[in-house]
Formats: sequence, C-alpha cells, structure tokens
Amino acid sequence: MQSQAQAAAQSTGAKTLYTTHNIMRGVALQGDAAQIRTLANNPEVERITPIVPKKKQNAGSVVDTGAAENWARETAGTPVKT
Repeated sequence: MQSQAQAAAQSTGAKTLYTTHNIMRGVALQGDAAQIRTLANNPEVERITPIVPKKKQNAGSVVDTGAAENWARETAGTPVKT
C-alpha cells in the first residue's frame, strides 16, 4: 500500500513529506494544484484531505501556572510550596 501511494505521488512530481501506517495508511504530500488534481484523477487514490497547520494557543499558560518552576523544584528534590 505505502509503495503504491508513494509511487502515485512521485508520478505527479509532488514532494512526499511523510507516510502513515498505524491508524490510517497514507502519504502526506506537498504539491501545486495541478499535481494534486492529477493525483485525484488516479483510480488508486481513495481520498485527498488537506493538512491543516496547527499553532500553539496556550504558550502563556505555563507562565501563568508556574508549572515549569514547580517541575524544576520537584525534580531537584525541593518540596513545592502550595
């Protein structure tokens, strides 16, 4: 399955980013619209789904909770004051 997917992707000229095989077998690709359309027309391709970029949304929460400082004290053997 993986080699078929990679071969189909390479035939379009799209760049293979990574492959998956545990929960869902597939190939993550980067390509232009024409490459993706060509791939979509391949009868062996079951589905094409866009990859949605993720951004950190809770980066400030570590500062607010003091979790990093508490973790550092615990790992150093110093009891945490509550």
